[in-house]
Amino acid sequence: MASDGDSFSFPTDIPSIIVPPLNQTVPQGTRVELTCTVFGGPPADVNWVFRSEDGAEELITVDTPGTQMGIMGNEVVLTHTLVLLDIPLSRAGQYECVANNILGNDTAQASVTVFGETTLPEREAVFFDTCISMQWSQCSC
Repeated sequence: MASDGDSFSFPTDIPSIIVPPLNQTVPQGTRVELTCTVFGGPPADVNWVFRSEDGAEELITVDTPGTQMGIMGNEVVLTHTLVLLDIPLSRAGQYECVANNILGNDTAQASVTVFGETTLPEREAVFFDTCISMQWSQCSC
């Protein structure tokens, strides 16, 4: 219990995203992790918004709270990670981390580019607008 001489001040800062999610380019079918680190107090609720390449928007709710909690003074630092398993081509687009508390909000975006299987020409490659014809042979060293 605090004595009359002790005082405690409640944190009163709007959330601030101090480490935004990073842009990523990944092959389809892989795991993608988007991380957003938020500073502020009272602790922020974090949600994610997905905007597809065709403009459709979807709110993604994450059931787990932020992890790696730290305290800096009276402020709380939480890292939130959105995990996308087996990402399909249709999930390429913008992902926005939205941090809210009773005092305000902050947002940060990352672009996720998803590419499918690609095939290279069998015997032709283009470098700097120059076509080079190649023949593949096995070396006997």
